[in-house]
This record gives sequence, C-alpha cells and structure tokens, in this order.
Amino acid sequence: MSDMRSESSPTATDVIEEVAAAWVRRRHFELWGARAQAEFDAWINSSLAHEVAYLRLDAAWSRTERLAALRPPKKTADDGFLIHWKTALSAAAGIVFVAALSAGGLSYMQARGTLYTTPVGGHRTLLLSDGSRIEMNTNSVLRLESSGRSAFLERGEAYFDIKHDAAHPFTVRTDKHRVVDVGTIFTVRSDAGKTRVTLIEGEARLEPIGSEQAQRPALLTPGDVAIATADAVSITREPTKILTKEVSWRRGVLVFENATLSDAAGELNRYNTQKLVIADAAVGRTRIDASIPINGVEVLARIARDAMGLRVTQRGNEIILQENGGRTVGN
Repeated sequence: MSDMRSESSPTATDVIEEVAAAWVRRRHFELWGARAQAEFDAWINSSLAHEVAYLRLDAAWSRTERLAALRPPKKTADDGFLIHWKTALSAAAGIVFVAALSAGGLSYMQARGTLYTTPVGGHRTLLLSDGSRIEMNTNSVLRLESSGRSAFLERGEAYFDIKHDAAHPFTVRTDKHRVVDVGTIFTVRSDAGKTRVTLIEGEARLEPIGSEQAQRPALLTPGDVAIATADAVSITREPTKILTKEVSWRRGVLVFENATLSDAAGELNRYNTQKLVIADAAVGRTRIDASIPINGVEVLARIARDAMGLRVTQRGNEIILQENGGRTVGN
C-alpha cells in the first residue's frame, strides 16, 4: 500500500510550524503582556523542535524586508490567513536559515545538544560513550549537551549512573538548580518548580542557579533525599530499603508502603493516560501496602473495590474511587 497523506492531516512538524508562526505574529503585531510571555515560555521551553521552528521563522521576519507586505490586516477573522502567512513566512525563512547555518548556525545547534523524550508510561535508557548510563522515567524531557558531560532535565525524572571524571564532572541542571557528580548514582526529578535529588551511591553537590545564589551548595551522601525550591533546600536521610523503592520504576513497578491512597493514585497517574480520581478526602487518606505495575491503574481500582470496599465507577478516561454508599472508610 502506498503511503498517502491528505492535506487535511498535517504532520507534527506542520503543527509546530503553524504554532511557531502564530507566536511570531503575536510578538510583532499584538499586545504582549506577562500572561502571553508565560504561555510563550512554556511552549518554547517544552521542546527543542519548538525553539528551532520559532527562531527560524522569527529570524526570517526580522531579516527579510520582503515580508513587510505580509503583515496581517486589521481585525480580520479570515481562518485561512494564518496558514497563508505561515506558508509564505516559512518559504522566506528557509533562505535565511540556510544562510544562518553557513554563518555559524550549525555550530550553535550542535552546542544545544540532543533532546530526548519519553511518553506517558515510557522508559528510555541512554548509554554514553564513557560508560555512563541515564534511564529516563515517564513523561520526561532531557537535553544531553554535545560534550556528553552535561544534561538539562526540562521535565520529569531520570536515573543517573555516572562514571566519575574529576577533570570533567558531570552536571545535571533543572530550572533553578544543578547537581554536580562526585562519582555518583542518583535520581533527579523536576516538576512544578521543585527539584528532588535522591543520592544512592557516591557523592553529589546540589547548587543553586541564578538569583538563588543566596542558597549554599549542599553536599549529598548516600541516603540523602534533597528537595529544592527557589526559596529553600531540605535534606532528609532514608534507609536503603526506601531508596530501592523509589527507583522501582526501573523494573516496571511502583512499591507503596503505608502510602495514602491519594499518593498511590497520584504516582500511578504519572504513568498512565487513564486517571484515578479520589472523590472523598477520607478515601484519599486510606493507607495501602502494595506493589503495582506502572500501568496498573485498574489493579489499584480492583484493590480499592475488593480490599477496601470502595465504590469504583468509570467516567470517560477517569476511574472514580469513593465511599460505597454510606460506608465510612477508615484513615
């Protein structure tokens, strides 16, 4: 069967190009406030492909005077305008981008490194040339710099087993902090403005970046779990058993010991598009001990129904857990 694609089914690249064109248009021709900036930052920082598309189209707009005639008409509601404008802009951008590559743009792109992603529920292993290994957890975005000794965890969680090189220490950066290895096995999780570092073996240094320089670097040793925000760093020590549980996702399971049902559901939701919803606060405080596959949303639902006596109902892509009639669930 031949590979045929209709014009009504755009590729992922087409969609990125169209959104990038829309952002260029908004920045040049519309009012730009804090909300627009926040939305733009979230979009462009979520993928290297987004950044490349935007820079290419914006460069074309800035450097090619021929595009002046393509400015949008006032107060138009023509749905076809954006596509027409984006198509013309993309064509001109190609000329400018080729020129940029010959003038050093290629070295800039190489310096940005390689972007790796995992989907919801995904697991990916990266083997580095020096023997180091990185395992990416669900719904994660990691950029590995071309030097091979620096990574930027944009989102999600990863396990790092790093070969130490005193002359070239390995660093992992998140939004506000970086971890510098001192011969180390550790995990880094970055979400909602918070960085969590679990030190399994060796030593690592957790350092603030930018305006958080008032924070002191923290030296982590095995068993340390550091949670860093823009304002503070807290460090607790966990036994080996707990550390093993925290990286059980590498084996495809999640281990819960005296965990609340809310916490268990929240962790499983990270790995699945089908979501567990806790309908009652008392239900959420119920304690659970279980080992559940990372794709085991329905497993936890069965435990809630059969072992806890909860009412389990399905609503679209959600599984609702709640008290069964007037029964009170213990906490």
